[in-house]
Amino acid sequence: MREIIKNILLFIFFIIGFPLLAQTSFGGTPPSWNTKKSILKSEEELKSHIISNPFTIEELLKDEEESQDMPERVGINLSTQLSLAEDGEWSVLPTGEKICRLKIESSGALAISVYYSQFEIPQGTQLYIYNGDHSHLLGAYTNETNLEGGAFATEFVAGDNIIFEYVADKSSPLPHINIEKICYGYKNLKVSTDEKLACMVDVMCSEGSDWQDEKDGVVKMVTTIGSYSYLCTATLLNNTAEDFTPYIYTAFHCLEGNGRVASAIDLKKTIFYFNYEATRCGAEEIKDVATLVGCSLLEGKSISSYEGLDQALLLISADLPPSILPYFNGWDVGTKPSQNGVSIHHPKGSVKKISTYISSAISDTWPEVSSVAGVNAHWVVQFTRTANGFSATEGGSSGSPLFNQNKLVVGSLTGGNSSCSNPSGSNYYGKFQRFWSYVAKYLDPMNSGVSSMAGIRKEEALTPPRGLNSELVDNATKVELTWQPLN
Repeated sequence: MREIIKNILLFIFFIIGFPLLAQTSFGGTPPSWNTKKSILKSEEELKSHIISNPFTIEELLKDEEESQDMPERVGINLSTQLSLAEDGEWSVLPTGEKICRLKIESSGALAISVYYSQFEIPQGTQLYIYNGDHSHLLGAYTNETNLEGGAFATEFVAGDNIIFEYVADKSSPLPHINIEKICYGYKNLKVSTDEKLACMVDVMCSEGSDWQDEKDGVVKMVTTIGSYSYLCTATLLNNTAEDFTPYIYTAFHCLEGNGRVASAIDLKKTIFYFNYEATRCGAEEIKDVATLVGCSLLEGKSISSYEGLDQALLLISADLPPSILPYFNGWDVGTKPSQNGVSIHHPKGSVKKISTYISSAISDTWPEVSSVAGVNAHWVVQFTRTANGFSATEGGSSGSPLFNQNKLVVGSLTGGNSSCSNPSGSNYYGKFQRFWSYVAKYLDPMNSGVSSMAGIRKEEALTPPRGLNSELVDNATKVELTWQPLN
């Protein structure tokens, strides 16, 4: 009977769930936006910390072409040493609150992202980041945003200038927000509206109607590696414990650029964009996007390795906040080729697109692989025209999942010659089945030996009951549960 009680309690807590502790931002409006300019300096009057870009955009594009980096470059990282508390301008509001504003400018940037060596916000204070015309706002960030207080990154803000606004009461300690780099975004970063690609099909169109769960597990990913930042696609994967561990599956080459592999510090600054999709088919409006920052590499095999796999499994550092409600995609490690299916991806950094194939995947070898172990390590598919277009893959689609007819992930995109100018070209996806021996300990922690796993939805966590007690009643034939009210 004691074991029955234990199982009942475990079942209740599984159903109710536990509150998550980490979120990236919490909403709100900077107080300066609602304060008369006669009280505060205008944003134009703030000292602008100019960060010069030593290249023209034309030179950056030429250098990118010559480098032959596989992932899509989106920006160059420019070093700086700025402290919000020391370099910002402090003011006191009529309410008694203190604010500190710091303005950064890098002329000509399409968007600016920021990398921090330290990002520690005292409890009870907030940080906002926005552009000069108030068209793009991030925050509020709080002490819960980056619990460790170390390396961090914030997502791209549209335009070539950004303003930090820190809000605190008079007794609050100083923040430790130290900026070591900005990413000067120079392409594929039209962050306020979707930059349309001629042939692409939105996942919100009819072609995606049967894939609305699966698309919620697909994310856009921006990783800084050395002097540059790169764009890819990735997906959350379920595991046999179904415990919502945030495992991310992508291509290993998404972690390679500028002649090096992303370091542990680089990965702590990787940004994952959830729900980056159109509100409806063909719309320019984008849904409310959520971002999480930071990950670690669990397993990875490059295309140049003996196995020729080009696959990686990452672990997102933070818990997934309830507001995201993501889908953890299922997987299949069988050897049979999929008969049909789709790929969901972020070509050129755009909102999610869907590409459809109706012919069986073909087993083949990535052209640059010469090892015996790398032979037939990829699935090759050709996409087909559908009701709303002839969706292909482009730069930024790298790492995107290939789904089979059972809506299970069977591979991750390495590349190919498919594009909007050649939509019927070939698309090479590293076989998940070949990568399985390296990741089974993570994705099958129950050691079940299964060859496939269905996806699962992470629902919003509810507050667990307080003071939960159990008591045997009716001559020990029933269990009576009592708990304190949640209000």
